[in-house]
Amino acid sequence: MKILLIVNNVFYKKRDGLYTFRAIGEFANELVELGHTVEMFQTTIENEDKFHDFNLNDSPIRITALGRSFSKTFTYIYAYFIGFYKVMRSDFLYLYYPTNYHFLALLSIILRKKYGLNVRGQAGVDSKISRFLYKNAHVVFTVSPNFTEIVNQAGGNGLTQRPGISFNSDDIVYNRSYISKKRYRFLYLGRLDKEKGLLELLEAIHSLKVQGIDNFKFDIVGDGYHEVEIKQKSKQLKLDDLIQFHGGVTDLSQLKTYYINSDLFVLPTYHEGFPRTLYEAMIFGVPIITTFVGGIPSLMKDKFNCLKITPKSSNSIETAIKSVLLSYQDMEILTKNATSTVERIIYKDRPSHAKELSSILN
Repeated sequence: MKILLIVNNVFYKKRDGLYTFRAIGEFANELVELGHTVEMFQTTIENEDKFHDFNLNDSPIRITALGRSFSKTFTYIYAYFIGFYKVMRSDFLYLYYPTNYHFLALLSIILRKKYGLNVRGQAGVDSKISRFLYKNAHVVFTVSPNFTEIVNQAGGNGLTQRPGISFNSDDIVYNRSYISKKRYRFLYLGRLDKEKGLLELLEAIHSLKVQGIDNFKFDIVGDGYHEVEIKQKSKQLKLDDLIQFHGGVTDLSQLKTYYINSDLFVLPTYHEGFPRTLYEAMIFGVPIITTFVGGIPSLMKDKFNCLKITPKSSNSIETAIKSVLLSYQDMEILTKNATSTVERIIYKDRPSHAKELSSILN
């Protein structure tokens, strides 16, 4: 079957190839291995971002990559023109959603072609157009049971997919110790964007430092659009003694080391689908502080498998960190519950996203 795959992240053109996120590339590659012809379609920008670490040029995936013109509007008009042509020549359209290309799903309806959606974010997840697209889709995979419920309430065929992460049940850590320490190691891992709540995180760390609470080191791993601004804010607040920026890391052994060496994982994000880093923190037994946005509340429960913080609130982050430092031994029960949570999600016999989609198409 000819599958046209349109993801909601642009391709990154680097010196040695055209890149996308590893999870996306591995998903498309697995569909090819399952006997499908897969073509990916997106616009392209030049960027050396390390999180885009799957080289599409080294894969059997067919690529249509459109460069961006001086006009964003013209780029999208041209992209839609090419997209219409690609939809007509494909057997199945699979859209990562939300996306600027949702009108291609409407074209599929007009042409009586099957299409599917992969709901990955909370923006517009319950809008009228979204509900219409869910109802008419052949299948809708989502990253969260909350999103799946919305899809099914709209009359769609919603399924919660297996997480697209590179770690599995064999990596789960069961024997961590949660005793109080003289000094702790905290972790944020993800994109360096303001909407991840990093400015509020810095303000919380600064407030703790002013109060003389400085018995921790914070590792910030990642790169992104606001990296320079976030680093400048850290310097302005004189946090060099408490924060270490490590840049983008995609090597799995390095990522595992960061989690294993961390005593707390903090995610103060404004909006999400369901972030892979929460799965990974649960796999490696790292206590979690997180906001409850998007699909996160579907699995994370306050004072059961994590501690809840309020979006855009440095005071909330500060209070939660204080709580952890005052009674770190209490984190053991949270992480045991988190382990039970993730065990139910990534068990060995659960088919991958690609295998589930392929079985439906066949």
